[in-house]
Amino acid sequence: MKIVAIGIFFLFLGMNFAPALGQIIEKQPTSVSDDKWWYVGGNGPGNFSVIQDAVDNASDGDTIFVYHGIYNQSWTSYQIVDIFKSITLLGENKTSTILNGSRQWDVIRVMTDDVHISGFTIQNSGVGQVPGDGIHIYEPTGMHQLQNITVSDTILCHDNIGITIYECNNSKFSNNIFNEDDIACDVKGSTNCQINNSLFTNNTIGIHLYLEQGIKITQNEFQGNGKGIYCETCKDIIINSNNFIHNTIQATFLKYTRYIIGAIKLIPYKQQWNDNYWGDWNKTRPRPIVGVYLIDLLPPIIPLFLPIYIPSVEFDRRPAQEPHVIQ
Repeated sequence: MKIVAIGIFFLFLGMNFAPALGQIIEKQPTSVSDDKWWYVGGNGPGNFSVIQDAVDNASDGDTIFVYHGIYNQSWTSYQIVDIFKSITLLGENKTSTILNGSRQWDVIRVMTDDVHISGFTIQNSGVGQVPGDGIHIYEPTGMHQLQNITVSDTILCHDNIGITIYECNNSKFSNNIFNEDDIACDVKGSTNCQINNSLFTNNTIGIHLYLEQGIKITQNEFQGNGKGIYCETCKDIIINSNNFIHNTIQATFLKYTRYIIGAIKLIPYKQQWNDNYWGDWNKTRPRPIVGVYLIDLLPPIIPLFLPIYIPSVEFDRRPAQEPHVIQ
C-alpha cells in the first residue's frame, strides 16, 4: 500500500509541475502545430535583437513576436525588414513597438503571399531624393498578384507613403491609423481588396487609387487631409459608410480616355458612393462628387497630345445624416 500511495503522490506532483513548465518554455521558439514563434527584443533566452534575423531564421507559417521598443533603420540598410516568407509579424503594442525609418527608403517590404502585419508604429520612411514607404507591398518578379496580405492595428505616420499596395488581390487593411503622411495609402493595379475601419488624418492624400477594380473602402474616417480620396482611372470602387470631415477636397476622381484614329474610346470608369457622411453636406438629397474626364487627343496629322479636361460628376445618392461610429 505504501508503494501505491507514493506512486499517486508523484503522479499529482507531476500534474502540478506540468503547467508551470509550459509557462517557462512558452517564450522560446517552440512548435505549435509545426509553426514556430520567434521573439525579438525582451529578455528571453534565445531572443533576437534584430527583426531581420528572426525573419531569416523563420519558415512559412511562423510568427515573429516583437517586444515593445524602438527599432531603428540602419544607415547601411535599405529596410528594417524584408519579408519574403509567408509569416505573421506581430508587435507587442502598436503605440510602443516602433519601427523608425531613417528618412530614406522603405521601412518594411512585403514580397510574398500570406503575410500578416499587426501591432506597430511605422514612421519616418524616405522622403525627397530617397522616397520610401512605411510598408511597401509588391511582387518583385511582376509575374502575379500577391494574395492574402493583411495589415491591421498599426499606426503609419510621417511617411512619404504609409502603405503602397501594388498588384495585390484578396487582401485586407483594417483598424489602422494614418497620420501626416504624404500619401497615406497608395493602391495600384489591385483587385478585391478591402480598406476599412481606419483613420486618415492630416495627410496630403488619404487614399489614392490608380487602375483599380473591385476595391471596397468602408467605415473609415477622413479628417483634415488635402484630399480624402482620389480615384484615378478606376472602376467598380465601392466607397460606403465613411466619414469625410474638414478635408480640403473631400473626394474626387479622374476618368481617362484616348482619341484613337478619328474616334474617342470611352472607358466605363465609375465609383459607387453610398451612405457616406459629408461634413459639408447637411441635405438628404444626393451629394455631388466633382471630378474630371481627361481626354487625350492624338490627331492623325499632328503628333502631339492635346489633353482636354471635361468636368464630371458622380453622386452619393443616400448620404448619411450623422457621422458613422468607426470602430
